[in-house]
This record gives sequence, C-alpha cells and structure tokens, in this order.
Amino acid sequence: MTINVPKLHAELVAAGIPIEGVSSTEPPRIDFRPEATPAQRTAAQQILAAHNPFALTVEEQLADSALSAVRALNGKAVSALTTSDFKVLFALWLAKQGWLTTDLTINLP
Repeated sequence: MTINVPKLHAELVAAGIPIEGVSSTEPPRIDFRPEATPAQRTAAQQILAAHNPFALTVEEQLADSALSAVRALNGKAVSALTTSDFKVLFALWLAKQGWLTTDLTINLP
C-alpha cells in the first residue's frame, strides 16, 4: 500500500489521534503515543484504510490556487489590477503572515 506520509500524518493528527509518526513501510506503520486509546487506534486504522495518497490536502489545494492566482497576475501593471486581484494578494499576504487558516478564518495577533 502506498501512502503519502505527511498527508496521512496530518489526517491522523486532525482526527485527534495521538501519534509519534507514520512510516511508509510495507505494510504502513503508525507509531502511537502511549496515551492512544484502543478506540483511537481503531479509528487510525480506518483512516489508513481510507487514505488516498494522491488527493490534495486543503493546504495543497490553497497553495495551488494561490500559485495560479499569482501566475495570472504576473506581468500586469499595478494600475490594471482589479479589486479581485487585490483580494487575492491580501489573502496571500495574510496566509504568509500565518493569519489566515485553511478554513479561511482570519486570526490577527
């Protein structure tokens, strides 16, 4: 079974499963923290079974969208930028500052 190690790790952490890490051994291995309950270990195995290593994470989807948006702006004169262009640039700036989460919530310091 092929896995995307960073993606699977993020999926398990997002599910609240206490893990040390994952390994792309055959079969893939999940290293649990000592506090992982039997229910969490079962849930982790279900996440592993449903894992699609080729699907993009939310972060990867946002990064792809941002890159496409920047490429579309490349070569435009500042005077030719639209309100939508400025919104994209502002969102990218917020994300770079760490103030924009993947659920598109702004968290200013």
